[in-house]
Amino acid sequence: MRVAWALACALALGCRAPAPTVPPLAKVSPGVDATSTPAEPSVMQPDPPAAQGMAAMDGFLAKGDRRPTVHVVRFDPDALPVATWGDPTAGAGFRVGKIRDGWRLWIRTHVFAEVIVATPPHSGSKVLFTAFTGGSFAQGDVPTCRPGNTQTLMALWYGFSPDGWTDQGVDVEMGDGDLDLATCSATPKRSLHGRAAAIVPGFIYALRVQEGEDDADDKLVVFLPRGAFVSMAADPTMPVDASDTGPFTRLTFPLSPGTARSAVLRVSPASLALWSSLRNTGAPVWSFDDKSAPHDDLQLEVDVSSQDEGKMGTVSLAIPAGRSQRPYAALLAAAKPR
Repeated sequence: MRVAWALACALALGCRAPAPTVPPLAKVSPGVDATSTPAEPSVMQPDPPAAQGMAAMDGFLAKGDRRPTVHVVRFDPDALPVATWGDPTAGAGFRVGKIRDGWRLWIRTHVFAEVIVATPPHSGSKVLFTAFTGGSFAQGDVPTCRPGNTQTLMALWYGFSPDGWTDQGVDVEMGDGDLDLATCSATPKRSLHGRAAAIVPGFIYALRVQEGEDDADDKLVVFLPRGAFVSMAADPTMPVDASDTGPFTRLTFPLSPGTARSAVLRVSPASLALWSSLRNTGAPVWSFDDKSAPHDDLQLEVDVSSQDEGKMGTVSLAIPAGRSQRPYAALLAAAKPR
């Protein structure tokens, strides 16, 4: 109460604080020591390790003084190549069709691609189906197509070509069009072609995509090896505009002023072997087996922020303490500043 009164007096001129209340003196009996003995301090019990009835977490906690070594690469999004949407490319697109033991995705151009089928429009859309070239990297239900169906769904694809793939860059193709539910074939309404530049040579590539006449709606599209436990904060009304992973990972970041987004994923030695196979053979990988435990794998984080004074991007690589760096030697060497 005294604190509250003092605050009120500070706000109202002329007030007088009440005199402090003095407790009466205790009566002392003859022969009794009036000096009081302080009470034993209470000991606070440690917080429980988990919710009531749940066992404590084990196996994922870093113990002791050892901590992961973090490698950091900083990049300037404004310095990356810019590509703009243009007229639809003849012959581009994809088709999905049933085969004896399932279905298959055919990409009409020579790219490793991710395709997305969703309800229109872009804002507020619902993703129905995603797939990648190669093995069983798909989620959702394949659309039902039949002759005479006049309906369409929104179709998007992001990809890069094995032709001309170097440590310093890859050629990117993107498409935005319709999936015809009579033929299960998608054709572009608009197309984008550009060359993504390396952020980490040979492993992480990025390209700025210009959506309008100015850069207010620009986006940064990043291609990198397959990830597990991909976590990314994104606009829930734009589910197609976030991230996806299959034989490779695609991340999309906004670049409009006042925005920021980060993504975290785990990259295993098997994922890097898959990435190398794509580059060395130029062909899709039809089977993939990864026995690695994700908490033992390299943690990769990409962070992009855009403020009035400029844009900044950061890539962080961390290997759990006690794990060998040998499977990641090439990636870590590429991430060293030059």
